[in-house]
Amino acid sequence: MPLFKFGNRNDACNYRGISVLSAIPKLMKNILTKSISHQASSVLSSCQHGFRISRSTITNLLEFTCLVNDAFRGNGQSDTVYSDFSKAFEKVNHTLLMMILDLYGFSNSV
Repeated sequence: MPLFKFGNRNDACNYRGISVLSAIPKLMKNILTKSISHQASSVLSSCQHGFRISRSTITNLLEFTCLVNDAFRGNGQSDTVYSDFSKAFEKVNHTLLMMILDLYGFSNSV
């Protein structure tokens, strides 16, 4: 939840985020995040940056930029494919997804 600090209310830099969760839900969130992240690290590719601790779209862009720069410096080729997956998860078979997650060790106990 954004909390206004000072200055121009139309400037996003003048707000800071605060959490409105109580301590117990925060603790549960942290426990679940650590458990899921630990299990997911053995399944996910090291190239994946989304939904990983210490990684983000920014680290993904930095890695991509380095790869493109290296290709240009070495007279190499750099190919890029852009895809829009914004509607991809609207058609997911959730029963199948739960079965696959179970195969990878993500059970209801996580």
